[in-house]
Amino acid sequence: MDTNLDTTLSPSAAELAVVEAQILCRSSGRIRNLRLSLCDDGLVLTGSTQTYFAKQIAQHSAMQMLDVPIFANDIEVR
Repeated sequence: MDTNLDTTLSPSAAELAVVEAQILCRSSGRIRNLRLSLCDDGLVLTGSTQTYFAKQIAQHSAMQMLDVPIFANDIEVR
């Protein structure tokens, strides 16, 4: 019996929407068009912001709230 199976469940679309809303709250709305999506390798964050700090807040918040590895933080800093 293989005991190294990944038992982590992927979050549902509704759960991702809740986390998106919480991240927007934590970042004081400084991220526009924030989207969290799942791919085979993990979570992808997309959107845009004016500061690297807001981008970092989004990534760390997602890491705290979800048990899914961050595959890419594609939030664009303008």
